[in-house]
Amino acid sequence: MAGDSLPIRVAVDLADLQAKDIIVECIVGEAEENEVLVAKEYHLFKATGSNEKGETLFSLDMQPNISGQQFYKIRMYPSHELLSHRFQMGFMQWL
Repeated sequence: MAGDSLPIRVAVDLADLQAKDIIVECIVGEAEENEVLVAKEYHLFKATGSNEKGETLFSLDMQPNISGQQFYKIRMYPSHELLSHRFQMGFMQWL
């Protein structure tokens, strides 16, 4: 329901990265006829510690502002002050 809180928790294995090196966000929106998500809101997770596996925990108590049927996706991407754009990947190694 619009205005209700939806708690979401994500565990991420960051390997050699720190929580400050990435952004985890939830994209909330509506689906078009071809099931493509049309983003309406973006909510940022906050790092809240780690679990017994050594994974970093990110938490969000999301309160969507839109009503009706909603869809959401969770994405994670690098974050650094020297990146010129939030989706610039910098040096990337494919494994």
